[in-house]
Amino acid sequence: MDEVYNADECFISAATIILLPVIKADGKAINGGKIGEYTIKLRGLYKEILKAQAKMI
Repeated sequence: MDEVYNADECFISAATIILLPVIKADGKAINGGKIGEYTIKLRGLYKEILKAQAKMI
């Protein structure tokens, strides 16, 4: 868990939630309780891919 607590950012990814930022683990803040920049970028890219795929159907 030390790696999680000391991470610059953390997220959970699954088909049903796309990309969920994690800002706390066991009550301890990760990255000062802020969502990381890569989490935001990856979520945006993933959403764009899903939109593009939906248009192909």
